[in-house]
Amino acid sequence: MSNRVTEVNLLASSLSEWLAAQVWCDEVFSTNANFVLFRTKHKDTIFSALAQQGILIRDQSKQQQLANCLRISIGSEKELSMLKQTINTALNVQ
Repeated sequence: MSNRVTEVNLLASSLSEWLAAQVWCDEVFSTNANFVLFRTKHKDTIFSALAQQGILIRDQSKQQQLANCLRISIGSEKELSMLKQTINTALNVQ
């Protein structure tokens, strides 16, 4: 496995664990891809806040059985840190 694949896997695992620990996150789907899919009742707030910061994620709500789901592609550690900070700020989480 390349270094980038290993890094993506580690970052995806870390992001999944972080999401699962958040009270506002209802479900995190397991993945072996370069993205993490999660369900939250705060989908619109999170999506808007990230879009305002230029962080692109995909709203998967129109897909069958994926209501209130967002998909985050795995970027760099710095990008994921900014993503977490933006979500926490949007949801007033300390």
